[in-house]
Amino acid sequence: MYSFAIPLLAAALPAIPLAPRAGEQIRVTDAVSGKALNHAIVWLTEESPTPLGGEFWYSLKMETDDEGCVVLPNAKRNENEEWCFVDAEGYSPLMIPAGDLSNQVSLTRGQNVEIRMMDVFEQPVAGAQLGWMLGCGHLPDSRTAVTNEQGIAILRDISPDRDAEWWPSGPGVLADYLTPEWNDNRTQVLLRCEPGSVQEGTVLGHDGKPLVGGYVGQPNRHRGPWCRTDADGKFRLFGAESRNLWIRDPSGHDLSVVPGSVPGISRLIDLSRPEEESLQLTIKLVEGEGAEKPGSFAGVPIRLVRKSDGWNTRARADAAGSVAMAAPVGAYLAIIGGGLGSFSQAEANLEVSAQANMEHQVKLSLRPATHVILPANLEG
Repeated sequence: MYSFAIPLLAAALPAIPLAPRAGEQIRVTDAVSGKALNHAIVWLTEESPTPLGGEFWYSLKMETDDEGCVVLPNAKRNENEEWCFVDAEGYSPLMIPAGDLSNQVSLTRGQNVEIRMMDVFEQPVAGAQLGWMLGCGHLPDSRTAVTNEQGIAILRDISPDRDAEWWPSGPGVLADYLTPEWNDNRTQVLLRCEPGSVQEGTVLGHDGKPLVGGYVGQPNRHRGPWCRTDADGKFRLFGAESRNLWIRDPSGHDLSVVPGSVPGISRLIDLSRPEEESLQLTIKLVEGEGAEKPGSFAGVPIRLVRKSDGWNTRARADAAGSVAMAAPVGAYLAIIGGGLGSFSQAEANLEVSAQANMEHQVKLSLRPATHVILPANLEG
């Protein structure tokens, strides 16, 4: 009732055949009796930068033979971010870094746990999906369930003692890790959810066409939250905070960062270049009083994101901290620094208009302790 195990769904997907090759043998057994577990399933999966709840992705699937064994290709043993997921009917699963696998994996019997999800007003949270994750949030859910009208769901075949993460997704629920509150015999658990919003809209790519299969979300946690655009470029993101949204292409590469939308109001995020006259904007990074001298501002990235539609442009400052950028009229979010550079990310709001010599002075903290002053000199 209202529950399902993602690995069971994945088992119905076409398996990627294991090519005949020499490799190491892994034996799956019962942790108590030592008995071999035949028909256990072993998946190889990788961490994803845009993990979606309710999806189970894998690169290789194998089933143990009558002696509980599979042969794992040597090439898969030590790759970065590669994990091995092991599961069997009636047992609690394991998620193991592929490089840490031993020749024997022992599974303990699982048990069914009743989940009750409540909001801050002690009311049941209905229709929310709950993910139970092993390893880290960049990996697929190990088990999932959906709450009924009473806010109750059943997670089947899990170990209450396993070190796992709990992640909710649904209307009105903040997407964040939850802290379980167990009863004495650990057969029931209460999860308290913070209120969250629903953000929705349509994304047009740089070519002006709907972005199909792209990702919209926030890398606030390993889990996100993230959602995917449909065939019309539409998205619906549960539980995001009111800060910026990241737009990524179907391969997971960043396309844009746009300001968060108003919850409940559908918006258009247009990443194509506006057919409007652009004005020249000069931005100058200036050291604040008492700040440690950064040496050089060369290469500090600056991105302007127009708030109305998400259109954006980027550039890098020179050694003196100056950069000239062309942008159409509108209200913008300036994102300075961040990434893998030597400066932490800072943000400022500024307006691009036809008014000449308009100045914006905004103090921002960068690493090292520096301030940014943004005088905007507009021409046109």
